[in-house]
Amino acid sequence: MSTFIKKLEDLINSSSIENESNTPDFILARYLHNCLAAFTAATKDREEYYGVYLEPANDINERLDKLERLEEAGVDNWEGY
Repeated sequence: MSTFIKKLEDLINSSSIENESNTPDFILARYLHNCLAAFTAATKDREEYYGVYLEPANDINERLDKLERLEEAGVDNWEGY
């Protein structure tokens, strides 16, 4: 079991969230982990479909400023920016 899943399990257990669905905490933790994995796969499929790679925004304000400048300059294709 991964450390992440164990931490999810502990969090679920410490909050007694498993009581609402009468589902053991380890099952809920695995379910949530699988949801995150499915979401990651879906975002990769989306990037492949659109032909772009979306990098995590380390400085979102810098990226937004750059996009605004490109838009003001009339740049329609932002690929590679």
